[in-house]
Amino acid sequence: MENLVIINRAPTDGEFDCKFHNGLVWKTCLRQILFTTADQVHHFQIHDNDLVLSSTDALGYLTEVLCGLKSPVFGETEVFGQFKNFLEASQKINQTVLPANAKWVRFLLELVKNLRTEHIVGLGSNSYGSTLRKLTRDVSELSVIGAGQLATEILPWISKNKNIQLLVRNPEKYTELKTKFANVTVADLYSSTTFDKALIVAAPISNDDLIQIIEQAAQKPEFIYDLRNSGFEALGNTLKNIRLLSLSDFFEIFNEDKIKFENLKIKISHIIQQRCLDYTKRLEVRPLGWDDLCL
Repeated sequence: MENLVIINRAPTDGEFDCKFHNGLVWKTCLRQILFTTADQVHHFQIHDNDLVLSSTDALGYLTEVLCGLKSPVFGETEVFGQFKNFLEASQKINQTVLPANAKWVRFLLELVKNLRTEHIVGLGSNSYGSTLRKLTRDVSELSVIGAGQLATEILPWISKNKNIQLLVRNPEKYTELKTKFANVTVADLYSSTTFDKALIVAAPISNDDLIQIIEQAAQKPEFIYDLRNSGFEALGNTLKNIRLLSLSDFFEIFNEDKIKFENLKIKISHIIQQRCLDYTKRLEVRPLGWDDLCL
C-alpha cells in the first residue's frame, strides 16, 4: 500500500491534450488516473496540472472519486461501476500494480460501499428530473407539455410508477416515446380536455396559449411546474387557484441542494481522511510471517 502512486490527469477544455501512452490507466470522461509504484513513477512524464498522490493520499483521493464527491452530479454511482469494470479488466493483463489479492483494493471497495450506504443514499441529483421526482412523489398522474430535449431528459425520472400524459402539437411524431415508456400516452395539446393534478411545462409555449388551453379544460391542474425561461409575467384569473413553481424557484432549490451537498461533501471527506489514515497506520498480526504481505 505504501508503494502505491497515482497520477490524476484532467482534460483541458474538455479534451485530453496529453494522454498516458503506457502504464495501467483508468479512463473516464473527466479524468485519467495512472496507477504505478514509487519506484516506477519516474518512468512517466508528469505535467504541471497533474496531481501526483501516494499511499494514504492516493487512497483517500480514489475514495472521493468513487463516492462521486468529485463528479458534477454529487454522489453519482456510474463512476464506481466504471472502476469495478476497470479492476476486472486489469486482472486479465500482466501487471503487478493492482494484484487481485491487494488488501488496499478490498479496503477501498468496502469503504466506498459503506460510505454510500450510510451517507450518500436517497439524495437524488441537482437536476430538473430529480427535483421534479421529489416534488411529485405523491402524485400518480402527470401532464407534461412538450416532447423535446428537456421533456425527454426528465421523463426517466418522473415516469416510474406514474401515468404520464404527454401533450404535444403533433402527436404522430412521438409514437416511439410510448414504446420507450410504457405508461406514457401522447395527446394533442390543443385537443386535451383534462389535465392531471400536476402539469409540467417543458416547451416554449406562450402564456396566452397556455392560459387558453387551461381555460378550456374541464379538469384543471392543481400545480404547475414551469420550466420555461420566459415564465408568467402575470398569473391572471385562470391561474389564481393553481400553485405555480417557476424556473427561478427551481434555481433556489438547486442552490439549497448545492449548499447541503457541499456540507455533506466536507463531512464525508473528513471521514475518508481518517479511515484511510487508520488503515495505513494499522498493525497486522501475520502468523505466517511476511510471505503473505502484498501491496
